[in-house]
Amino acid sequence: MKNPINSKDLDILLNALSSVFAKNHSEITFKIDSKIDWQIVAYLAEFHNFKPILYHFLNENKIDGTKFKELQKYSRELAVNNLFSSAEFVNISKLLNGKNQNYLPYKGHLFLEKLFSGKQLRAIGDLDLLVLPQNAKETLRILVEYGYNFHDAKAGIFNNEQLIEIVPSTFGMNETTLIKNINGKNLYIDFHWGFHYSFLPYQIDLEALFENKSTININGIECTSPSDFANFIMLTIHHAGRECWINLKYIADLMGFMENLGDQIDWKEMLCELEKMKLKRPVLVGFFLLQEYFEYELPEIIKQSFDKNNINLKLTAPIIDYWENCYDILSLKGRLKYERILWSIQDEGFSRWKYLKEMFKMYSIPNPIESPRL
Repeated sequence: MKNPINSKDLDILLNALSSVFAKNHSEITFKIDSKIDWQIVAYLAEFHNFKPILYHFLNENKIDGTKFKELQKYSRELAVNNLFSSAEFVNISKLLNGKNQNYLPYKGHLFLEKLFSGKQLRAIGDLDLLVLPQNAKETLRILVEYGYNFHDAKAGIFNNEQLIEIVPSTFGMNETTLIKNINGKNLYIDFHWGFHYSFLPYQIDLEALFENKSTININGIECTSPSDFANFIMLTIHHAGRECWINLKYIADLMGFMENLGDQIDWKEMLCELEKMKLKRPVLVGFFLLQEYFEYELPEIIKQSFDKNNINLKLTAPIIDYWENCYDILSLKGRLKYERILWSIQDEGFSRWKYLKEMFKMYSIPNPIESPRL
């Protein structure tokens, strides 16, 4: 039985997500309460990056909420923006493939195509690319020659060649943002040569993610794609390991993966791999949220892992609180709540003291291209 959410306004979003993957709309039995505050629903949808999914739900179920026309306009603009960035995604794929670069696309268009079958249900912000650390400078140089520039706070005091040398070698950094203006519109690349901050406990074999690469069709062009195994690891490092499921957009991606690629995964093997990575409990928390708040049917081996790993409603309650109250992670209150969640869901052996020590070390070492952080 689905666990109830205190907020009827948030419940709209949960049912909206369920409707995306419903086999037919008769499965959705949710009724709109007359007490729904559409201003709050709109605020929640903004926080959770859920506007495309909310519009899909209202449109398919012929619910004319007061924010419907605004969402309709947003969704049309989203489709245009996604089409614009997908063209650049294809161009970059052709560029890097032509230069024999070893890279992987990450999130963005990859997830839109793989997890949502190309339906405009996921907003695309930046284009994300992952390379191995030893290849970062070469690939950065190719992108800079193609017209991209560094977007870091102090990038202007260095020239591009200096930045290509400095950025991948800076302690604690594993990504940088590149920017390019195309016909008056800015496009951004989040360029990664790692996945997470050095103070996080996860142990990821980056090179393993580059094995068994496949392709994905974008705009009729075959583009490089990670394997299904790598896709899941890349999804969960970010959504579970870094973000701790505090945004419903991450839950939507997880549900999309299970619907479209879940049958391709050996879940016994995957759970063993996650345990080696020290990422098992953070990932199980996401699955538990799917089961308890969306009545999502999971593979038996995953369900059996909840009790063994102390995954329960008490553990996930702070995440639901985050969903309902939309805390600003840049505020002291929001940050403390986030840290509490992150600490509570880690695998056995996690040390808060080591975490804090490594965090201080990373943020206290001067970074030549960013504004001071401590």
